[in-house]
Amino acid sequence: IGVYDGERFHVSIGFKTPEGIDDDYLEASAIISKRLDEGFSIYTYDLQLLKNFLSETRIKSLEAKIIGAEMMSCLFDVKDKLSEKLGESLPLSEAEKILALVRKSDPLDISLEIARLNIDLSDHKWRERALMKLGPVIERVVMDDLSNIYLLSFISESMVDLKRLVQKF
Repeated sequence: IGVYDGERFHVSIGFKTPEGIDDDYLEASAIISKRLDEGFSIYTYDLQLLKNFLSETRIKSLEAKIIGAEMMSCLFDVKDKLSEKLGESLPLSEAEKILALVRKSDPLDISLEIARLNIDLSDHKWRERALMKLGPVIERVVMDDLSNIYLLSFISESMVDLKRLVQKF
């Protein structure tokens, strides 16, 4: 779970296991609460995917916060705004390509790093070892996602509605 306020990144990385969920997401949740209290809005890309993730991982407090922010019109789905302007719904990776946004990381790097992991899950320090190897890779990917969603929020606000423009001609 990550937060970017235009100046600072905060990325929480943890695991969900049969024993429960790591508490790392709580700090990101607190930052979101603080920003909402300060009058800021939340921007996400593919709100339904986020809701599904929070529901499946049973992070109910964060799910409730997201749903509440949406109900209070403090949450905006950049994917929806962009699809209104372009006339089609695109995954983040396609929107980034079409609008020539830069990424320093590749989301596939996470899968590659997982494939390289050689961790004994019976070892009580498996989480620390996994986070040491996966953490930096996940953090780079999430930071790229966050900064590009931030940029796309501005781009989508300033774009002419291409669908309506095409219909006029």
